[in-house]
Amino acid sequence: FSDLTLGLYLIFQDTPARGFEPIRSFLVTVPMRDGDNLIYDVVANPKVSVSYKQCTLELPVEKTIEKKTGTPDSSTKFSFRLTPKSSNYPMPQNTSASVDKKTGAMTVSRLGAGHVSFGTFTFGLDDVGKTYTYTVEELVGSNRYYSYDSRKYTVTVAVTMEKNVIQIRTNYVCS
Repeated sequence: FSDLTLGLYLIFQDTPARGFEPIRSFLVTVPMRDGDNLIYDVVANPKVSVSYKQCTLELPVEKTIEKKTGTPDSSTKFSFRLTPKSSNYPMPQNTSASVDKKTGAMTVSRLGAGHVSFGTFTFGLDDVGKTYTYTVEELVGSNRYYSYDSRKYTVTVAVTMEKNVIQIRTNYVCS
């Protein structure tokens, strides 16, 4: 930049260089002081860092059918809800799930026993150092011939950085 008027300037980057993270914004004062002297040639060399690969986490649930009598019916619908502790927490991507706009809770369903997933979470540099807490529960259905899991599971996801690699640690607690 040249011919700047005296003042305080915020330096930020709109688009990072390919393969690099954007620089962190910083302030520069023109002119700068060096003791009693004023310096009008300000050199700013921001530190750039290599971009990091985002990490993903899938959060599946498994339904085991326990019918009180007879043979399990594979057409019975079973639903599960994932509720974030805070509405601004990251949520998994799943186009077949329904999401409550007020609470941010996500519901997935399946017919009969087996595996169903809430979807895939994606975590990046902005998530490093943060811990997210979610509740997972089975919703009680209307079929009186089946038993439903009434327990709630607390899932904690901690995002850390180790040796320049984003790490995800999960912890499950049943209540």
